[in-house]
Amino acid sequence: MPFTLEEKADLLIFDVDGVLIDTSLSFPMVVKDSIQWIWQNILNYTMDGTGFTLDHFYAAKQHEAFNDDYDIAWAFLCAILSQETKNFKDAVPPVNQWERLLIRCDGNNVTEWVIKEFGERISRSMVRRICEEFYFGSEDVMSITGRSPLFIKSSKGYWKREKPQISCHWKKLPLPSGIYTGRSKDEMNLALSLLGWEDFPNERIVTPESGITKPSPKGIEFLCSLFNASYPLYFGDAESDRKSLESFGKGVFIAIGPTLLGQEFTFSTTAEALSFLFGQKR
Repeated sequence: MPFTLEEKADLLIFDVDGVLIDTSLSFPMVVKDSIQWIWQNILNYTMDGTGFTLDHFYAAKQHEAFNDDYDIAWAFLCAILSQETKNFKDAVPPVNQWERLLIRCDGNNVTEWVIKEFGERISRSMVRRICEEFYFGSEDVMSITGRSPLFIKSSKGYWKREKPQISCHWKKLPLPSGIYTGRSKDEMNLALSLLGWEDFPNERIVTPESGITKPSPKGIEFLCSLFNASYPLYFGDAESDRKSLESFGKGVFIAIGPTLLGQEFTFSTTAEALSFLFGQKR
């Protein structure tokens, strides 16, 4: 039965990637291309196949530890470098083997797991920097981040491939709203601009710069305290989102997209979810 404004829900909390913004042509491609670029250009190894696929990417997104997409690139590189081969095709595990490796990550600290499981075969900070440069693009990275590109000298920026998944302004939403995201502030500013939400209050946005990252419930706790709310609807597309609300212990998780299966409320898009829950087009 659809929710109505008269029922329990008193706050809307949104993840961004895959929820407010269609990132299917940005972050998964950033991870894929960064892995391949590093293998060929940093390590000078043989690139003899694509190897890393969207199935590898979304397998990681079903694990609560992988809220940060750039950590997928780093973890995958450490895993394949542990194979002691310079041929990409031989190093890349099949998806089912990658899934079995991910199961062995029994907490939510990716760094600890990778070092214990594979060793730090390549610098995490370097991998992240390369991912960022692919995402922002060599043309815009300086104006967006204030840093010159160190690695990727010719890229238009994958963020330009993104599209909004919701058309209404945040002030038109049926309940107060907040954002709990793994995006950095720089990435978040691009998302707000794409949505036409440049006036969305900063105090309603929880980014990693706050020291709070998913799957911690603290981001939800903060936003609920801000609005004196107790029963949020959290719109997310990854296991780290679902786990955050589960740990919070109240509210309802609204699954967006195909990644999470078996959820009570699952929708193709956020606009579809809001239309169903509140009976209005968004």
